Amino acid sequence: MVKMMKKKWLMVMLGMIFNIMSFGETVTLTTGEWAPFTGEKIKGYGFANDVVVKSFAKIGINVEYKFYPWKRAYEMTKQGSYIGSSCWAKSKEREKDFYFSDKPIVEAKTVLFYIKGNDFTWETIKDLKGKKIGGTRGYSSVDYFKKNGMELDLANKDLLGFRKLEKGRINIFVCDLDVGLKLIRDNFTKAKQAKFVYHKKPIDRDGSYFVLNKKTSGNLELMKKYNEGFKMLEESGEYDKMLKELRSGKYN
Repeated sequence: MVKMMKKKWLMVMLGMIFNIMSFGETVTLTTGEWAPFTGEKIKGYGFANDVVVKSFAKIGINVEYKFYPWKRAYEMTKQGSYIGSSCWAKSKEREKDFYFSDKPIVEAKTVLFYIKGNDFTWETIKDLKGKKIGGTRGYSSVDYFKKNGMELDLANKDLLGFRKLEKGRINIFVCDLDVGLKLIRDNFTKAKQAKFVYHKKPIDRDGSYFVLNKKTSGNLELMKKYNEGFKMLEESGEYDKMLKELRSGKYN
């Protein structure tokens, strides 16, 4: 009888330990639509979001995402409504309010899309003055043009920018290369897809990072934990496998 009770007690304790491990700390993060890197209706909520989830999982932390327009996601995280967000380009201005992960989640290339036949050349940003250029609210590329005295025709989503470009309302649309090509494939007919081209000279090559706000107590330590988890993900070979899946279209 005593042995049976001890056995039952042991089973209860093991069950409690399992539950603690399975249902550990949960962090809620903001993100937005930027497929294939982020997206509410794609695999793993997108490559970047999936990397963050798997990095935290390595150290026993669960992740939940809340999707918002990018500008709102940024402000809500900055003000402390949420502790962190995925994924953002690094800038001195943003580093005032956020801790950035040691390594970028993914490297991104920002290019200038335009309609075939409307070719142009450029070496410096000043060469683009006089052209009607479109961008997306909340993106670092908008700040880049502003610093050079150029205002962009802004859209709330990348797809809206491509529709403006297709209709001739803008001459150029600034967008990440992988994101732009996916949007064109998914939302335009074959005939219209052939009209879109991009300039081979990129505006920027930049990393997209995981961020935690500096307003929330404990976030510096949490970022250290995330960095540990990301390192474990890399060393296990899982990150490279995920990157291959991204390039092969499995996050589309």
